[in-house]
Amino acid sequence: MPLIRSSLQKVSCVLLAACLLLSCHINNSVTERMDVTFSKDQPAMSAELRGLVNCERINVSGTKTTTNQTKVTKRPIIEFVNYTNQDDLNDLSKKVAAQLKQDLVNPNDFDEYKVGFVKKSEHMSTSKYFVITKDKL
Repeated sequence: MPLIRSSLQKVSCVLLAACLLLSCHINNSVTERMDVTFSKDQPAMSAELRGLVNCERINVSGTKTTTNQTKVTKRPIIEFVNYTNQDDLNDLSKKVAAQLKQDLVNPNDFDEYKVGFVKKSEHMSTSKYFVITKDKL
C-alpha cells in the first residue's frame, strides 16, 4: 500500500507542476473604453468618411487593452452601419483607417485601427471587422 500511495503522490506532484507551468503562459487581458480625440469637428469628419463609405450611421469609439499587465494596445474603432458599398471591404478598411489616422489629434498613440462593416435588420445583424496595424498604413 505505501508503494501505491507514493506513486499517486508523485503523479499528483507532476500534474500540479504541469498546471502551474500552463497557468504562467495564459494571457490575461483587460480591455477598457477610451476616448478618441479628432482634429476635425464631427460633421466634417463624417462627411469625409461618408465620401469613402455610404451608410446609415457611423459609430466611433476606442479601446485600450492591457495584456499580462505589460503590453498595452490602443485602437480607435469605427463601424459603418448598413453600408451600401460593393467595394472590397479589406481595401476599403485600409482607406478608412488611413483617413482616421489623418484625423486623429495624436495618431502615434494608437497601435491598431479597427474598422467594422455592420448590416442590421429587424431580425438579424452581421458584421465584418478588420484590424489594421499602424505599420500597414
